[in-house]
Amino acid sequence: MSLRVEGTWNLHRALMPEPLDFFVLFSSLSGIVGQWGQANYAAANTFLDAFAQYRHENGLRASVLDIGMAMDVGYFSQNKVALDNFVASAVHGLREQDFLDSLYPMIAGSTASLEASG
Repeated sequence: MSLRVEGTWNLHRALMPEPLDFFVLFSSLSGIVGQWGQANYAAANTFLDAFAQYRHENGLRASVLDIGMAMDVGYFSQNKVALDNFVASAVHGLREQDFLDSLYPMIAGSTASLEASG
């Protein structure tokens, strides 16, 4: 079992007795579009999308953000060849601030889904 999958279940179980204000998962765009040679990674990220739906179906808060390529932090910011290849293929990258700006809507969306169903 993937560490991402196992860790998600462990958090879910450990936090189950307490009602949460939000439960935000960070996934990868690879779970939607996939990458050659990364089937396990794509599957684990697809699981996170499905897990958010599972929590909703059980009246629990959850939201998931499928993050794309970060251009100014992490691997691509330190590997110019990889970054140039992605940019040349017209892939849109995110900036760190884009990710940070998404946190509030993710938290708000996690709460809204519960209120809409109840």
